[in-house]
Amino acid sequence: MVATKKFSIILFSLLCIVHCSAQKDIEKIKSDIDSFSKFLDKDLDSAHYFIHRAYIKSIVLKKDSLLARTCYNLSYYFYLKDNVDSSKVFLKKGLEFSKKSNFKKIMSLSYNQAGTIAADENQFEKALKYYLLAFDIAENNNLHENKSRVLINLGNLYVRQKDTLKALEYYSKNIENALKFNLNNELISGYSNTAILYASTDKRKAAKYYNKALLIARKNKNLYAEYNLHINLSDLYIRYKNEKALKEVYQQLLQAKVIQQKLRDSNLLFLLNFNFGGYYKQKAQFTTAIEYYKKALNTINKNTPSNQVLNLYHTLSDAYVKNNDYKNALQVKEKQNKLSEAIFTIKKNKAFDEIQTKYEVDKKNLKIQLLTKDKIIQSRTKQIILIVSGIIIVFLLIFLLLYKQRVKTQKIIAENENKIHSQEVARLENEKELKRILGVVEGQDQERSRLAKDIHDGIGGTLAGIKLELSQVNTNLKSSKIDQIITNMQTAFNDLRLISHDLSVNSLKEKEFDFLLNKLKEEYKDRGEFDTDILIFPENAMNSISHNIRYQLFRVVQELFANTSKHAKASKVVVSCTIFDEQINIIFEDNGNGFDFSKKTGIGLINIQERLSIIDGTIVIESNPGNGTTIIIDIPYYGN
Repeated sequence: MVATKKFSIILFSLLCIVHCSAQKDIEKIKSDIDSFSKFLDKDLDSAHYFIHRAYIKSIVLKKDSLLARTCYNLSYYFYLKDNVDSSKVFLKKGLEFSKKSNFKKIMSLSYNQAGTIAADENQFEKALKYYLLAFDIAENNNLHENKSRVLINLGNLYVRQKDTLKALEYYSKNIENALKFNLNNELISGYSNTAILYASTDKRKAAKYYNKALLIARKNKNLYAEYNLHINLSDLYIRYKNEKALKEVYQQLLQAKVIQQKLRDSNLLFLLNFNFGGYYKQKAQFTTAIEYYKKALNTINKNTPSNQVLNLYHTLSDAYVKNNDYKNALQVKEKQNKLSEAIFTIKKNKAFDEIQTKYEVDKKNLKIQLLTKDKIIQSRTKQIILIVSGIIIVFLLIFLLLYKQRVKTQKIIAENENKIHSQEVARLENEKELKRILGVVEGQDQERSRLAKDIHDGIGGTLAGIKLELSQVNTNLKSSKIDQIITNMQTAFNDLRLISHDLSVNSLKEKEFDFLLNKLKEEYKDRGEFDTDILIFPENAMNSISHNIRYQLFRVVQELFANTSKHAKASKVVVSCTIFDEQINIIFEDNGNGFDFSKKTGIGLINIQERLSIIDGTIVIESNPGNGTTIIIDIPYYGN
């Protein structure tokens, strides 16, 4: 009896320790999510560090609600980085986990984000559907902040449709909801958006709503909102084009400058200098205006919208003209034209894709309409025949109908046979392609093994023989220079041995996946090329996968490291490997110079895709010049 009590006490203590440990991990994840939110407006790289760490920890705990939060926030991060494909991947995962855990808030936020992505892609009906789903969830679960965010986005959606009345209706509903539940940030957004709508038609109303928003921002010490409102008010007052209004413009810009200095945020300098330039240009002080425009040019970074950069080039060129500096005006105009052409090319390609899609849809719709009209005509023809012919041709009509049915049946049979034949041909082609890829990859691996053997047995043996001969000769000579040559030859022999082991397939079979990754990491670090962080969860899971998958995956990661070394000029690489929900997920990120994936498909990427096709893997590559590269690889995993 006493032993049973002791065992119960020990068991209870262990359970308490486990519970406390798990609770601490949950608090750390929540702390990382809070840190992500704090850095979101200041430093996107730091924000990504915290949310990525929270995501890995959430996978360890296998807690659906935390996975829902971290996946949604990762989706939002990638959206801000203009990495839409990765944003969609994590948004889908976040939505699935929010449904599993019945996490209504994240569910509502996810549908809201899906609506925003659809709106950016000019898919109005799809965006409206997602926004209304987000709104219903928020309203039915008293998620007042979510409700206001959706109302703002609905207003923005109708602004895109140039339906000002509908947009004002949704902005007003947001203001009403925000006032009722003291949602200060949403109230600022509601007043600001309403002011923007009135800016071109009723400047007094616009100023009234901006100032309402400004009062709330000051009261709540929201310096970023206060800065933006001063900038917007300076834009509004400069439209009056009179001396009194210009004084107000200057005051608004001075207040914005004070806030920027408090925040010490260099990202705010672009608009501040741009608007100061506009102020001095309006006052016909063109030399001073040009100085501020140049300051604005120097603060352009990857987050600066291209339309604002175009606008800056245009106004700077105009200021040079008014200052009789036609040479510089022409140079700036040429830069504007180059940027405009680049943007036009991107938009043209996007528009072409949209037109192509619309054409295909219209083509299908036209086909359906023609088929429908065909059926109507046939039906009417039959009715006329029945009415005119009457009873006399009943038997003939029955005969014709039976004949038609027979022809139709034969046609369907023939079509099905053709379809089955086409499917069989496609299956054989796929098998043939897979065999070809397997042959190519096996050939490459055999060639690697042959080279490894030749290096080890051929060159390595020769070096060993030469070293032995030199050692014998130096027995009598005792030359320090020959000793140094022997030492150098031993180093060369060791290097050749390492190269032959790296090339050898059999050598890789003997080593665990995490060991091979860390070896790659040290190799590139020793070269002084870049630092690498490797995250594997569960810790030894990658060593339990089959040899074929492990081997192909290592060759893929090895190729990614080689591509980064050759092209990226990166200083940092992060590789995370996780096995979760019967899927192996590898995320490879670097902070290098990126590339235009639509224009580059080198042999390295082809080799990667061929290796992944062998193990049913998929790859998503997101990269833009100057913004680094993110590669997401997914492979099915059903246990060892």
